[in-house]
Amino acid sequence: TLQSQNLEGLSKQKPILLSGGITARTIFYDANGIPNRRQPFSYIFTGSPTISIFNSFTIPLSFTYSEQDRSFRQPFNQFGMSPYYKWITIHAGYRNINYSQFTLAGHTFLGAGVELHPGIFRFGFISGRFNRATPVDTSAKSFQPFTYSNHGTAAKIGIGKGVNLFEVSMLRAKDDSSSVHPLKEFKGTVTPAENIVIGINGQVKFLKDFTFAIEAATSLYT
Repeated sequence: TLQSQNLEGLSKQKPILLSGGITARTIFYDANGIPNRRQPFSYIFTGSPTISIFNSFTIPLSFTYSEQDRSFRQPFNQFGMSPYYKWITIHAGYRNINYSQFTLAGHTFLGAGVELHPGIFRFGFISGRFNRATPVDTSAKSFQPFTYSNHGTAAKIGIGKGVNLFEVSMLRAKDDSSSVHPLKEFKGTVTPAENIVIGINGQVKFLKDFTFAIEAATSLYT
């Protein structure tokens, strides 16, 4: 079996199309009676542009640029993209991908991954940094004065199409104990951890208007 794309009308199509949106937000800050804990003015730019090449390749992009709390943190920058062609999707940079609500869900990571949906089969794999290490902030006086760098991998395999599907997913995330060197008085307040989660999720539609869904997971946390 051979698969090809009709190139007859390629010359009539626009080679590159750009769509999406950009948002700009400003924050003003002022405090009385105590020293200012942040800059009086900061800004945040977010965007979600999408580039389409000859209506065949689609490259969704996203970025965030902001400037907050210069005295305590570094400027925050995020860039990522997920180009796809037919049933192949490549993830790179800062991405937020959902496998299931109990494994990989709603968490932005910095890394790379791939998703394959050939026919009724569903495969996925990602690897990257889930949390960046933050140093001890003696002025915060918080219960958790610092966090370790956290890296992990996740994978899924499944079968199905549309609303009828069944998937098995796995996530392993581990703190890097050498990523932070806390002061003596903060040692022991936060300990490095590791977590392995294996979950299943699926759903099936029946009698036109009814859907049965199941989702479960088990976790081993250290």
